[in-house]
Amino acid sequence: MEIHELIEKLLSTDNGKNGGMTVDALKMLEANLSWLLISKIDPEEVGVSMKSKEETLSNTLRMLEELIQNKQQDIDKAIVQQATQVWDAGLELFFPTREARESLAKSASEDGVVVEMQFQFPTQLEKDEDSNEFDSGDGTDVRFERLMLMLRLECTKNGWKHELIGKYHFFVYLVMSIPKEYASQFLSVQLDRITKLAGFKYGWEFPVGIRNPPVKLKIERYLGFDRGERLRSEYSVGCVRLYSRSVGTFKEVCDRVSTFVKYVCTAK
Repeated sequence: MEIHELIEKLLSTDNGKNGGMTVDALKMLEANLSWLLISKIDPEEVGVSMKSKEETLSNTLRMLEELIQNKQQDIDKAIVQQATQVWDAGLELFFPTREARESLAKSASEDGVVVEMQFQFPTQLEKDEDSNEFDSGDGTDVRFERLMLMLRLECTKNGWKHELIGKYHFFVYLVMSIPKEYASQFLSVQLDRITKLAGFKYGWEFPVGIRNPPVKLKIERYLGFDRGERLRSEYSVGCVRLYSRSVGTFKEVCDRVSTFVKYVCTAK
């Protein structure tokens, strides 16, 4: 029995109401997908694929999307949240080809998108073979400030709404509103070009993000997540969040970010 079949059986047994065992099975699936990516093993060699005729992950992806959409509103919230985490963890495996990723970018941005970039401020340099030339002299990685500046210039040039929010020795956020006619191209092509110009050797790759240093992309499903909890679980110099218009408007995202930054300032 494949793991997606186990999860579907558990769901049918408790009618999606009792999340415990189903959540545990989803966590197991997340761990397996994460291990496969970290191990650098070719998924084809272990029979996991979305490329071959068998497309062994297609049923898993279908199941996850049904859980996340929860159209009947009859599935336990914990199951929906864990299914979202599995979907995020397996993005590279679920959408392995350029064509699949371009299709995902189009579907995720068909009504336009709000992009939220979050970086440590200032961003400390992570020592690797490519980083020394970007040291500002005090251990700060100038690529991130350069990227923020270049993106703001791009928004200004195109007349896109954008706002910079942040606090020194905390995080800086750049929130951008990308119109639907430009959104897919921006996510797939323009961000990669600008990221490379800012000094990131491997650029940007949708839906992965920046590979080195790692800055992951997350397609957000709702606005009301716990930002404090996210900071404790996101082990990186930053992240990029993507909101469809149905999830959050430019103003709503800016308001959420501003409220969180003010809360942090008050708490300290």
